[in-house]
Amino acid sequence: TYDLGSSSLKWKDGYFDGVVYSDRVHSQGTFPQYNLVDDPSGGGSSRTMQLGMSGTSLYFKKSDATGNVIFRNTNNTDLMTIGFADTGQVTVLNELEAGSLDINGNADISGTTTTSGNITATASNATISAAESGGATTKIMGASVGRVGTSSNHNLEILSNNTAAITIDTSQNATFAGTVTLPSSNTLTGSSG
Repeated sequence: TYDLGSSSLKWKDGYFDGVVYSDRVHSQGTFPQYNLVDDPSGGGSSRTMQLGMSGTSLYFKKSDATGNVIFRNTNNTDLMTIGFADTGQVTVLNELEAGSLDINGNADISGTTTTSGNITATASNATISAAESGGATTKIMGASVGRVGTSSNHNLEILSNNTAAITIDTSQNATFAGTVTLPSSNTLTGSSG
């Protein structure tokens, strides 16, 4: 094998109209980068993709904000897609596993969410809401007092063994499905009207 130039005697530019085979590629400089150019002569649009180092960071940069970075397997299946638009959308084919998840915005989940830990909502008037399309909206709210109930014009049912034990209608009347038992030391009082 032979060297082509040296660290003190360097070639300036090289142009190859074919395949370059190398065991290793080493780039050195203040701002080292590799450019992949979509040549217009080949039907492209003269877009450039850069792979480089900036400080302690590795970056990918494209000359326009269109298209995606796509990670594929040997079957050409798109496993993960990262968009170049300012929204920076990331799409993962299947499961995304992480030690923690911090979302500074809204989460839109179209499937079932399963958790083995607690669900905590912390905010002013923090609310957990469950809505049936065309049906009731049920909320758990933490405010100056705790609230559980419907915010839509629907009855609220408290279930036992998946059966309504107490039903509170939209006029705030409560119906008990079974017997109401009080200890002998207590009394149940009410007022008419």
